[in-house]
Amino acid sequence: MDPRRMRVSDDERERVAAFLREQALEGRLDHEELEDRIGGAYRAKTAGELEDLIEDLPHRRVPAARVAPQRPARRQHPPVVLMLGLALLALLTVPTLLAGGVAVAMALVMAIMVAVFVLGFAFGPFILLGLLVSQAVRRRRAPHSRHWSPRY
Repeated sequence: MDPRRMRVSDDERERVAAFLREQALEGRLDHEELEDRIGGAYRAKTAGELEDLIEDLPHRRVPAARVAPQRPARRQHPPVVLMLGLALLALLTVPTLLAGGVAVAMALVMAIMVAVFVLGFAFGPFILLGLLVSQAVRRRRAPHSRHWSPRY
């Protein structure tokens, strides 16, 4: 069967209409011609009718993907300098942390206490105000009746 006589889908019509709009933005079609061609694209039944609408416009040609030459895989060696540096750092810091473990723990506790104090100082007034407002709202509510009656 002739490919120009193949029926087209809505998606193909939309692609041609989008292509025509791009060409109009580039100045290849004026407004009237754009409207005529878009109307023709939406009325088109076959691929040939769509091709007739765009045959005089330049198409973007997608270049074929180039195949990169295969290179032999390189063996990855671990970075020796980095590994030696990490080992030296561990040798220097581990004994220091073990000896000063108590001091580190005390410094951590002090940092947590300072953080709590600063946050309390910053947000304390807002918390206090929220508690006062909630108590005031609770006092203004009408007392509930003591008799229970189901509402149907």
